[in-house]
Amino acid sequence: FDRSGNRLTLTPAGTLLLEKASKAFDQLIDAAEGLAPDAIAGKLTLGCTTTLLVSMVMKTIGRFREAYPEIDLEVVEIKPLQKAIPRELELAFCFGEPLAKDRRVEPLIREKIFPVCSPGLLQSVSRVTRPAHVLNLPLLHNNLGHWDRWFATARLSPSDAKNHLRFFNTHVALAAARRGLGVALASSLEVQNDLLMGTLVKVLDDSIEEPEQYYLVAHFPENQTNRSMLFERWLKDDISSLSLLE
Repeated sequence: FDRSGNRLTLTPAGTLLLEKASKAFDQLIDAAEGLAPDAIAGKLTLGCTTTLLVSMVMKTIGRFREAYPEIDLEVVEIKPLQKAIPRELELAFCFGEPLAKDRRVEPLIREKIFPVCSPGLLQSVSRVTRPAHVLNLPLLHNNLGHWDRWFATARLSPSDAKNHLRFFNTHVALAAARRGLGVALASSLEVQNDLLMGTLVKVLDDSIEEPEQYYLVAHFPENQTNRSMLFERWLKDDISSLSLLE
């Protein structure tokens, strides 16, 4: 990679490697997709955080089930920043890098987070044009301390807000935001459907990078099942589509 400021770009050698590796993996996937249904039938166990499951992976599951009804899916919860990933999970989608030296750990995406709230709440207050105005709204906290970092970029403190509601995860904080209880911080991955449907709106475009990336944990190719290989490709396609929308 070449680094320019905060951005990474592929070197010519990296671009060539990506092209050749992508073709090789595409050939493997095409071969797997061409198998008879009884060759991929069976159980596939996935691990995922609640927020990622509801916001992204559920969409992939719905499409995947229509295409491969012969595959039985089981989804197990993984906590954000969880380090130990159970061996029985064929695929795991984690927030924060896990410890799985005996398996493949691959960065998926690093998101930016920004404030969102219900349209009704935003319409009920004076115009919000800068971070200081957000302090006039109830702040909805998850368990990751994002508001401290977001306000720090504007040299402000969330302690100056008039009202706070604290929840144990992002999924619940976003549910409260949809009900008009306050402003939450979220990534486009987490609220893409809400923004499209209008159940949530951006309060400001001011954003910060999430402190952690999302990661994929999977068995190495020689030990990976065709079921796992197929689902991995489908999820990556959905993530690529999200990146293109941005």
